[in-house]
Amino acid sequence: MERVRRGGFESAAAAQRARDDLLALSQEEQAGRSWTVARWLRYWLSVKTGIRPTTRMHYTRDVERFLIPHLGSLVLGDLTIRQLNAAFTQIALTRNRLGQPQTPCTLQHVRTTLRAALGVAVRDGLIRDNPARGVELPHPDRVPARV
Repeated sequence: MERVRRGGFESAAAAQRARDDLLALSQEEQAGRSWTVARWLRYWLSVKTGIRPTTRMHYTRDVERFLIPHLGSLVLGDLTIRQLNAAFTQIALTRNRLGQPQTPCTLQHVRTTLRAALGVAVRDGLIRDNPARGVELPHPDRVPARV
Protein backbone atom coordinates (compact mmCIF):
# COMPACT_ATOMS: atom_id res chain seq x y z
CA MET A 1 0.00 0.00 0.00
CA GLU A 2 1.34 3.43 -0.82
CA ARG A 3 1.63 6.34 1.55
CA VAL A 4 -1.16 8.92 1.41
CA ARG A 5 -0.11 12.52 2.00
CA ARG A 6 -2.53 15.35 2.63
CA GLY A 7 -1.95 18.88 3.86
CA GLY A 8 -3.66 22.16 4.50
CA PHE A 9 -5.37 21.27 7.75
CA GLU A 10 -6.25 24.10 10.12
CA SER A 11 -4.91 22.32 13.17
CA ALA A 12 -3.19 19.16 14.30
CA ALA A 13 -6.53 17.91 15.64
CA ALA A 14 -8.15 18.35 12.22
CA ALA A 15 -5.27 16.43 10.61
CA GLN A 16 -5.66 13.61 13.14
CA ARG A 17 -9.42 13.42 12.51
CA ALA A 18 -8.77 13.16 8.76
CA ARG A 19 -6.19 10.43 9.40
CA ASP A 20 -8.61 8.49 11.60
CA ASP A 21 -11.35 8.76 8.97
CA LEU A 22 -8.99 7.41 6.33
CA LEU A 23 -7.84 4.53 8.54
CA ALA A 24 -11.48 3.59 9.24
CA LEU A 25 -11.93 2.79 5.54
CA SER A 26 -11.30 -0.68 4.16
CA GLN A 27 -8.01 -1.30 2.38
CA GLU A 28 -9.76 -1.13 -0.99
CA GLU A 29 -11.47 2.18 -0.15
CA GLN A 30 -8.14 3.57 1.05
CA ALA A 31 -6.67 2.69 -2.34
CA GLY A 32 -9.56 4.48 -4.02
CA ARG A 33 -8.74 7.59 -1.98
CA SER A 34 -5.08 7.50 -3.00
CA TRP A 35 -5.35 6.62 -6.71
CA THR A 36 -5.94 9.28 -9.31
CA VAL A 37 -8.41 8.70 -12.11
CA ALA A 38 -5.53 8.63 -14.62
CA ARG A 39 -3.77 5.88 -12.68
CA TRP A 40 -6.95 3.84 -12.39
CA LEU A 41 -7.84 4.18 -16.07
CA ARG A 42 -4.37 3.08 -17.19
CA TYR A 43 -4.43 0.17 -14.74
CA TRP A 44 -7.91 -0.82 -15.95
CA LEU A 45 -6.70 -0.84 -19.56
CA SER A 46 -3.64 -2.93 -18.66
CA VAL A 47 -5.66 -5.68 -16.95
CA LYS A 48 -8.61 -5.64 -19.35
CA THR A 49 -8.44 -8.98 -21.13
CA GLY A 50 -10.68 -10.83 -23.51
CA ILE A 51 -11.63 -7.84 -25.66
CA ARG A 52 -11.15 -7.39 -29.35
CA PRO A 53 -8.23 -5.28 -30.59
CA THR A 54 -10.56 -2.62 -32.01
CA THR A 55 -12.38 -2.34 -28.68
CA ARG A 56 -9.04 -1.89 -26.91
CA MET A 57 -8.07 0.75 -29.46
CA HIS A 58 -11.31 2.70 -28.84
CA TYR A 59 -10.99 2.39 -25.05
CA THR A 60 -7.38 3.62 -25.24
CA ARG A 61 -8.36 6.55 -27.46
CA ASP A 62 -11.17 7.58 -25.11
CA VAL A 63 -8.93 7.29 -22.05
CA GLU A 64 -5.88 9.08 -23.45
CA ARG A 65 -7.59 11.72 -25.58
CA PHE A 66 -10.59 12.66 -23.46
CA LEU A 67 -10.72 11.21 -19.95
CA ILE A 68 -7.18 11.66 -18.64
CA PRO A 69 -6.78 15.27 -19.83
CA HIS A 70 -10.10 16.29 -18.22
CA LEU A 71 -10.35 13.96 -15.19
CA GLY A 72 -6.90 12.42 -14.71
CA SER A 73 -5.73 14.56 -11.79
CA LEU A 74 -8.86 13.93 -9.68
CA VAL A 75 -8.85 11.40 -6.85
CA LEU A 76 -10.77 8.26 -7.79
CA GLY A 77 -12.58 7.98 -4.46
CA ASP A 78 -13.72 11.62 -4.57
CA LEU A 79 -15.33 11.63 -8.03
CA THR A 80 -18.77 13.22 -8.18
CA ILE A 81 -21.45 13.48 -10.83
CA ARG A 82 -20.98 17.26 -10.81
CA GLN A 83 -17.27 16.89 -11.68
CA LEU A 84 -18.08 14.44 -14.46
CA ASN A 85 -20.79 16.67 -15.92
CA ALA A 86 -18.32 19.59 -15.93
CA ALA A 87 -15.67 17.46 -17.61
CA PHE A 88 -18.09 16.26 -20.29
CA THR A 89 -19.13 19.86 -20.92
CA GLN A 90 -15.47 20.68 -21.54
CA ILE A 91 -15.01 17.61 -23.74
CA ALA A 92 -18.03 18.68 -25.81
CA LEU A 93 -16.31 22.02 -26.49
CA THR A 94 -13.21 20.37 -27.97
CA ARG A 95 -12.86 19.83 -31.70
CA ASN A 96 -12.55 16.56 -33.58
CA ARG A 97 -10.01 15.88 -36.32
CA LEU A 98 -12.22 17.66 -38.86
CA GLY A 99 -12.32 20.81 -36.73
CA GLN A 100 -15.96 20.30 -35.75
CA PRO A 101 -17.35 20.05 -32.20
CA GLN A 102 -17.50 16.59 -30.69
CA THR A 103 -20.65 14.74 -31.69
CA PRO A 104 -23.15 13.42 -29.15
CA CYS A 105 -22.22 9.92 -30.35
CA THR A 106 -18.56 10.49 -29.40
CA LEU A 107 -19.61 11.75 -25.97
CA GLN A 108 -21.75 8.64 -25.49
CA HIS A 109 -18.78 6.41 -26.38
CA VAL A 110 -16.51 8.24 -23.93
CA ARG A 111 -19.13 7.91 -21.19
CA THR A 112 -19.51 4.19 -21.95
CA THR A 113 -15.76 3.74 -21.55
CA LEU A 114 -15.76 5.65 -18.27
CA ARG A 115 -18.77 3.69 -16.96
CA ALA A 116 -17.03 0.41 -17.75
CA ALA A 117 -13.83 1.47 -15.97
CA LEU A 118 -15.63 2.82 -12.91
CA GLY A 119 -17.85 -0.26 -12.84
CA VAL A 120 -14.75 -2.39 -12.30
CA ALA A 121 -13.61 0.02 -9.56
CA VAL A 122 -16.98 -0.50 -7.83
CA ARG A 123 -16.70 -4.26 -8.21
CA ASP A 124 -13.17 -4.16 -6.76
CA GLY A 125 -14.38 -2.09 -3.80
CA LEU A 126 -12.34 1.03 -4.60
CA ILE A 127 -15.44 3.25 -4.80
CA ARG A 128 -18.96 2.75 -3.47
CA ASP A 129 -20.98 3.70 -6.54
CA ASN A 130 -20.43 4.64 -10.17
CA PRO A 131 -20.86 8.39 -10.67
CA ALA A 132 -20.67 7.97 -14.45
CA ARG A 133 -24.21 6.54 -14.35
CA GLY A 134 -25.55 10.00 -13.54
CA VAL A 135 -23.80 11.90 -16.35
CA GLU A 136 -26.29 13.68 -18.59
CA LEU A 137 -25.32 14.05 -22.22
CA PRO A 138 -27.05 15.63 -25.21
CA HIS A 139 -29.08 13.22 -27.28
CA PRO A 140 -28.03 12.76 -30.89
CA ASP A 141 -30.30 14.31 -33.48
CA ARG A 142 -32.38 11.58 -35.02
CA VAL A 143 -33.04 11.72 -38.69
CA PRO A 144 -36.57 10.51 -39.47
CA ALA A 145 -36.66 7.41 -41.64
CA ARG A 146 -37.79 7.84 -45.20
CA VAL A 147 -40.07 5.28 -46.69
